[in-house]
Amino acid sequence: MTVTGYLALLVLLCQHKLIEGYATEGTMSHAITIRHSRPEDGRALHRLAALDDSPAPGGDALLAFVDGRLAAARSLAPGARAVADPFRRTVDVLALLDLRAAQERTG
Repeated sequence: MTVTGYLALLVLLCQHKLIEGYATEGTMSHAITIRHSRPEDGRALHRLAALDDSPAPGGDALLAFVDGRLAAARSLAPGARAVADPFRRTVDVLALLDLRAAQERTG
């Protein structure tokens, strides 16, 4: 899937309120950014993992930011468990991370 197709899917999900808490009357109200982890993300990843009472993702990971704040992370290793902020609604953001991780694995 191209980046344009991926963004179109995200807009469609928001318009149909499939991403709870991220849509208001058919428009996106929160900026969602998904990117690869960098070495300088280690501290933020460990903080997020501590909130989730889980180990931090190892190796290459995808990070999801909502309005500039780290909300969830997922290792690109198959079968790896994601970590998320337990004080925010992240189930739909985690679904986006899973989708993107699957795309990366299939090339």
